[in-house]
Amino acid sequence: MQYLQIRSHEKLKDQIHRFWYLEKDFGSKPSDFEVLPDVNAEIIFYFAGDVALHYNDIQETMSSPFIVGLLDRTVHFRAKNRLQIIGVKCYP
Repeated sequence: MQYLQIRSHEKLKDQIHRFWYLEKDFGSKPSDFEVLPDVNAEIIFYFAGDVALHYNDIQETMSSPFIVGLLDRTVHFRAKNRLQIIGVKCYP
């Protein structure tokens, strides 16, 4: 797994907290992961792999990009294969 955070440029610091990158191989079988609630919205771009929102035994494949955030509960995702994600963490 590789994870990297980059601070936003001075001109963007009031709107964007940071940019981040994650690369992880989930393997050929679907694996669950969680996104914990916070007050920030994030724009997620993913490349390769498959990502699905998982709730009430229903899976909904996510498009790229998608937005997640301003959550009041944990969100569950399911992924498989090698996944690369670029995220933009915005201020509320």
